[in-house]
Amino acid sequence: MKALKTGLPALMVAGLVVVMWGLAWPFSVNASDPIRFDDLQVFFKIGTGYLVYPDTGSYHKRDQIAWAEDFRVLVRAGNESFRFSINLLESSYSLAPVTSTAGKNLWDVERSSLFAGSVDEGGDSRSVLLIDSFTCQLSSGRFDFTAGRQPINLATTFYYSPNDLFAPFQPQTFFRMYKPGVDGVRLNLRLNPLSQVDLIGVLAYEADPASSTGWSQTPDWSQTSMLGRYSFETGGFQMTFLGGKVHDRYLLGWGFQGEIAGHYGLRSEGNYIDSGMDGYPAQLNVVFGLDRQVTSRLNWRTEYLMSKVFSNNDPVESGYSGRHHGGIGLGYEITPLLNATLLTLINLSDHSGLVAANLLYSLADEVDLTATIFLPLNTSSSIGENGSQFTDTPRSILLEYRVFF
Repeated sequence: MKALKTGLPALMVAGLVVVMWGLAWPFSVNASDPIRFDDLQVFFKIGTGYLVYPDTGSYHKRDQIAWAEDFRVLVRAGNESFRFSINLLESSYSLAPVTSTAGKNLWDVERSSLFAGSVDEGGDSRSVLLIDSFTCQLSSGRFDFTAGRQPINLATTFYYSPNDLFAPFQPQTFFRMYKPGVDGVRLNLRLNPLSQVDLIGVLAYEADPASSTGWSQTPDWSQTSMLGRYSFETGGFQMTFLGGKVHDRYLLGWGFQGEIAGHYGLRSEGNYIDSGMDGYPAQLNVVFGLDRQVTSRLNWRTEYLMSKVFSNNDPVESGYSGRHHGGIGLGYEITPLLNATLLTLINLSDHSGLVAANLLYSLADEVDLTATIFLPLNTSSSIGENGSQFTDTPRSILLEYRVFF
């Protein structure tokens, strides 16, 4: 039985490849257009930092000198009708000193652990090698069909993105070049130059703390997500409508973005999620955002999130510790080689928050050095028994060196 469970994902992948080639028959094939390797990228980063942890009972140490290292190899190949890409990631990092009462955090996004292996080095650090993304894409005219481990981003807004349903970035994440992939398929149909339909399926997995990533190898088919998305442009705005099932909960969503008054970018997105089979409370999320490029060197962005949960315990059940949240960011080019970004996130319900500042200095072409500071604010104030979402956030200063080849 164990061998069967272990081999099932491999059989699924093989079956998926067969299905893809079967689907390829309606696609035009040009024998004079051979598949070629046209892109090879290598990325390396290494960083260290000093973290001071709050006295909340979630950590068994008050401070830590942490470190992390990533090494990526990205390969892309194909022709006009077929594309292939793979993103291999080797990552090593020190572990946060969480207590047993804090539980085991799932370090990886929800995807099969079959394509990953990790080693705990003395309990204080971990090394992992995994496939971060792996896709095959067939294209013909108005159609694109993509299968495999792929990044899926359905968001319109930036800090608070309720429609970014799969492996979303945290609002305070500054470096967003590599979005993790999830296991699924996607079909894009371009109706005309201004409108498109997307059909998306994403596999779900059960939590498995004994695995290398915290997730099982084989899918939980009952929790498979299936979504449809329609996008079009009108009046200078891009509009989107989203609907389907995420795990066992049904969702309806929307979004729009465009420019007003000739200078301001206006963005909004939101969704309504029903209670599902497990009895979660229904939830409504709405985000509005405004941004402006003031000069060639100065820009700002602000967003407001309203998260309403239809239960008697709104702050606890929603995933946030309050109903209203705000964020404002400021970016400034100090010199052509030095850029600064300041971000403030506020829980408007209990007035807790987070201030983050980032300096990025270009040492050379494709070589960057960054310094980042995170300062949680007023985290002892809370309207729910679980505390603010910033309660367990450490004060920290981080340095990171990045190289692109």
